[in-house]
Amino acid sequence: MTTVLCIAGHGLKPDGSFDSGATGYIKKGEHRYMKEDLFPAMKRHLPKGADVVFFSEHNVLHYKDLVKMANSYGKDTKVIEFHYDAFTPGSEDGHVIIWGNYKPDSLDLRLRDVIKEMVGLRFAAYGEKGISARTNLGNARMAAKGGVNYRLVELGFGTHKEEADILVNHVDEYAKKLVEAILNTKVESEAAPKPSAKPVVNKPKPVETTKPAAKPKKKTIDQMAAEVIAGKHGNGHDNRRKSLGISQAEYNKVSDKVNAHYGVKSEPVKASKSIDQMAREVINGEHGNGHDNRRKSLGVSQSVYNQVRDRVNEMAGGSSIPSKSIEEMAREVVYGKHGNGHAARQRSLGVNDATYRKVRDRVNQLM
Repeated sequence: MTTVLCIAGHGLKPDGSFDSGATGYIKKGEHRYMKEDLFPAMKRHLPKGADVVFFSEHNVLHYKDLVKMANSYGKDTKVIEFHYDAFTPGSEDGHVIIWGNYKPDSLDLRLRDVIKEMVGLRFAAYGEKGISARTNLGNARMAAKGGVNYRLVELGFGTHKEEADILVNHVDEYAKKLVEAILNTKVESEAAPKPSAKPVVNKPKPVETTKPAAKPKKKTIDQMAAEVIAGKHGNGHDNRRKSLGISQAEYNKVSDKVNAHYGVKSEPVKASKSIDQMAREVINGEHGNGHDNRRKSLGVSQSVYNQVRDRVNEMAGGSSIPSKSIEEMAREVVYGKHGNGHAARQRSLGVNDATYRKVRDRVNQLM
């Protein structure tokens, strides 16, 4: 019996860092989505005795152990690496990536048909829509060199609202169809849970049968200060701010009130992260786009954010904060959107040398 090895893309690296993969509307990222949502749903639909294995313990690309792992289940093992896409807002549809010198086999085409049914298709190779033939992906290259039957599936776009909704709220349907494609047979669906009634985006308001409870009023600075004095929010500025669920700027006002109560001269409460740490997070795209969104995501006052912004500009050699994250730009380069050659790509992206080096490093990781 041929084993099918299903691998969650991205994940834990050998140096202990964690690569979440793309995020978009699915905030947990690709790796955790596969491990916590898709793979459990697929397991629910697997018939007893089906020779399908799921792996999500680490980043196979960085550990470079795909061929060894596949061969441990037998020389005829088939590998499917699961991802969802995210690089240009508004982009949509999925595809199956195969090694550029191979034609798609029956498993590739069955998986392609599932993607078509769920989200639609992009790209084409060997006369087959939804198939992408690539020679610049690390795992595909290692698999081809090691004689492993391999493909990478992109299930849709995490940056597309409707497709993110399908991936999250129709995961059981998607999972069942993927299992049927892998086994090339229909499977029973008694174990399937009821579809979620809560979509990720454009969530409709539930029909009210009774008068809804009034929305709790936001607490005043005085009320929050009184709670802190009473010990309701623990010890330490960072713990208290998180317990109150407020921004750093609001917490500074609460702290001033508490200090006034005890007759202590107020000093600004420092952010839990240094300016350098926050600046690097902004450069790496961890706080989205737009100054207001970034400041809110960081949870800092405008004055602190101004320092962060200045530091970002210094780190980036004087340029403004890039409109796209390093991850988005790297994926655009991988997909050939910015042409060939470092100089041409840098001009197309419109970034300085320091930022382009980060993009290039991420491209090398993805490949």
